[in-house]
Amino acid sequence: MNIRMRRLAGLLDEAQENELLGLMTENKLYGGNVLDMAMKRMDDNSEEVQNMLAIAGLFRDAFGDIQQLTSKEELEGVFGNWYEKTVQGMLKTEAFVENPELAKRYLDAYVQNIKSLGGKASRFSLKKIESGLVDIVNNNKWIEQDSFAGNNSIYSPHDEDIIDDNDDILVLNAPNKARCVLYGQGESWCIGKSDLNYYNTYRLSYGATPYYVLQKKLPKDHNDHKLVVMNYGNRGYAIADRGNSERHGGAEQAGPWSQVEAAVPALRGKEQLFPYRKVTDEEIRYSKVLKSAASFSQSDLQGHIDQLTVGLVVNGAQVTAEDFIRDLAVETKFNDEQIKSLRDSLKDSLIESGYFIANKSYFLNPKQLRRNAILKIGQNERLYGDELLSLPPESQATHIAGLGADGIETLFWRAPNPQGVVDVLLASPQFVAGLDADGIGLLLWRATGKQRILDVLLASPQFVAGLDARGIRTLLASASNPQRVVDVLLANPQFVAGLDADGIRTLLRSATNKQRVVDVLLASPQFVAGLDGDGISRLLASAPNPQGVVDVLLASPQFVAGLDADGIGYLLGRATNPQGVVDVLLASPQLVARLDANGIITLLFYAPNPQGVVDVLLANPQFVAGIDADGIIYLLAYASNPQRVVDVLGDKAENFMLGLDAYGIRTLLAYASNPQGVVDVLGDKAENLMLGLDANVIRNLLWQSKNKDAVRVILAKLRPDLINEQAKKRLISEIRREIRKALKNNKK
Repeated sequence: MNIRMRRLAGLLDEAQENELLGLMTENKLYGGNVLDMAMKRMDDNSEEVQNMLAIAGLFRDAFGDIQQLTSKEELEGVFGNWYEKTVQGMLKTEAFVENPELAKRYLDAYVQNIKSLGGKASRFSLKKIESGLVDIVNNNKWIEQDSFAGNNSIYSPHDEDIIDDNDDILVLNAPNKARCVLYGQGESWCIGKSDLNYYNTYRLSYGATPYYVLQKKLPKDHNDHKLVVMNYGNRGYAIADRGNSERHGGAEQAGPWSQVEAAVPALRGKEQLFPYRKVTDEEIRYSKVLKSAASFSQSDLQGHIDQLTVGLVVNGAQVTAEDFIRDLAVETKFNDEQIKSLRDSLKDSLIESGYFIANKSYFLNPKQLRRNAILKIGQNERLYGDELLSLPPESQATHIAGLGADGIETLFWRAPNPQGVVDVLLASPQFVAGLDADGIGLLLWRATGKQRILDVLLASPQFVAGLDARGIRTLLASASNPQRVVDVLLANPQFVAGLDADGIRTLLRSATNKQRVVDVLLASPQFVAGLDGDGISRLLASAPNPQGVVDVLLASPQFVAGLDADGIGYLLGRATNPQGVVDVLLASPQLVARLDANGIITLLFYAPNPQGVVDVLLANPQFVAGIDADGIIYLLAYASNPQRVVDVLGDKAENFMLGLDAYGIRTLLAYASNPQGVVDVLGDKAENLMLGLDANVIRNLLWQSKNKDAVRVILAKLRPDLINEQAKKRLISEIRREIRKALKNNKK
């Protein structure tokens, strides 16, 4: 009786059932006792049965309790179901899409060898097929890459093709497409594929002469074990390694022979083995046929190609229609009717050539559309909606994970089912998490149900945490219930911590209860610590109780330490007790140490007792060390005892005063609460300035001065001539006013 039946019969309670099911689905190889009992029950201990039982242990959710299997036939039935479902699943992954032969080859290798790993044996997931099954098989070398290569492979070439053969390397000539296919078996080189071959393209269009190189002493899985060397004549040489990615052998990578020697030391001094081979007469004739065919404008392109390729031989190899269409695509573009006339095999050829990456793919069948989409992803090209929907889910997720607004918009350009595209996008957590304001807007515009999109987006903590002000506005503008959006956003600590001034304003505008928004924000230490001047201003302007905001902010040492001049000004301007704010700020050594001139003047301007501020600032060595000329001016101006400022600042003050110009002195006197103290500190410099002032400058100085009476006393001492002259002018002005007044009365 199996576990489920025992549960139904009442012999197990739910907890016991779950415990036993958990043990049953612990995916690892069965122990020796279990295997021995199973094989004894089946009366078969063959290698085949052992392999199937190994898979049963690793995939227990698919096989169930093997103790219930009483015969080899039952095991084969369950195994067969698992095998077929697994192959079908593999064909939906990007690694094996539409390639059942390759899928079965890898799966067979896994089945036949996995038990050899013992305790390290592991199952694989279809969602991570490349890092699971593919890596397990490849890393353990369960597939011999060249095991299918029989006679006349690169390991046993035609004698007439051998150019050089020694203990280190083998160099082979490849005089035609057939030889390229022969020596390129098992690799990704496009000139060596048995179908969809690019030999004619490289030879005729690019003038390349291909050679194959085998580095015998390198391991067979080494990237440079096999190479293709392309001689492009005057343009030089290029190499394609087995990866065929960074070094792909294209004409744009051609360079001097020294470039080859640097990459492949075994080829040093062997340039003579790779001569350039001129294009043959047959190749030239073929090129002319292609150029002539490029002018063909009628719709039946397929029929025309079939006629042209009858008996068309180049360098001993028949040119197929599939070869011809790809080579022709280099010369021209085809119209819609011509594409529609092509057989699927020719469309396949064009797909592999990359033709449909840059041209319309309207006329491809679903399988072809999917293949073209995979190629576009490999080239980092944007997909259209129909291409995205043709892909298996794993490939869809790979493409859309980091998609920006431009990529999203491209998806909708050609989407027969826009809502289907939206659904695919929203099903990807990575895509949702990375959406910006433009992406949000595009989705909301294209979707039939905006509320569903909002629900999905707001259900992603990563999305909410990454929202900026524009994103917030886009969400709120589309929401039927903006307050609900506000509530969800405020419930995310990362979102709150990262809010800037613009975001704060956006939230407060849409909230029905502004005080609650303020309370939630202020309850986040990270938010408070990161507030800048604009953010402080937004909070204070919207809060029903600004003093409450001030109190919370000042209670955060990190906030206080990071305040700038604007923030200080907003706090002091809104506080009911500015002196209390000043006291808290000055109690922070970190704030004092990093105060700049704007911060200094802001504190001094608002403080009821500027001298107290000066005293605290001067007591901080870091502040003194970092003060600049403007800061010194403000300290001297607001100090009741400027001489003490000079004494504390020492050489810094002396150097400052030596470089002080007339404008600086006038500014200092205008700000000074104790102008006489400033004059005393500056000495002859100030007196000489005063002696050189004219009446207009003195008038402006008096108008700007914070302590006009004290400045007048100084001027009376230093410039009695101007003071007396001004007194005369005032007396004359008063006499004139009296005369005008008397004349006015007489007229009446």
